[in-house]
Amino acid sequence: MSASPSIRVGVFDIGKVLLHFDFKRTTQRLASRCSLPPHEMDKVWVSNLVDDYARGRLSCEEFAKQAARQVGFSGAPEEFLEAWSDIFEPNPAMFDRVHRWKARGLRLFLLSNTCESHVRFFTKRWDIFRKFDGATYSCRVDALKPEPTIYRALLAEFGVEPADAVYLDDLEENIAAARALGLRGIAYRNESDLVARLAQFGLD
Repeated sequence: MSASPSIRVGVFDIGKVLLHFDFKRTTQRLASRCSLPPHEMDKVWVSNLVDDYARGRLSCEEFAKQAARQVGFSGAPEEFLEAWSDIFEPNPAMFDRVHRWKARGLRLFLLSNTCESHVRFFTKRWDIFRKFDGATYSCRVDALKPEPTIYRALLAEFGVEPADAVYLDDLEENIAAARALGLRGIAYRNESDLVARLAQFGLD
């Protein structure tokens, strides 16, 4: 199957698209050394503190110290960050898609709400990230999807024409924001649904 001539760029979200993740892995690894009970620790992982970190407003060390203080973690910041980051597993079908699209000559980019320690972790762990021509991470532009700023940052930095690109993300609100700027967007639910919807663009 050859790609539609109008689709020259593939833009991928990371979490729940390229990589599965589960913050309960962090909770499980740290719980025995924290004063907060696990269900209270889980609330910290979705707090404003984490949003600030994902915007790049805190360094890795600052975040680790503040988060460790909130959950009552008794170890070193480095230990905390290791547990915080080791939450990912690859999505093999999506990894295969990256290889296929790259082989067909599409330019590939990452667009993700993520923090610096996670970027360091997954780019070191999986070679697939070397296939991408560039990345726009929330922690480096002080903006979170679905804010238009982060999409515009990617388009401007890498010279992407919105109409040339298809964007894959697991959240409908992020897809809606991409479409508002002219990208073709597909919300990723499962592999069979994605294959059916990519067919309209001559992609698989």
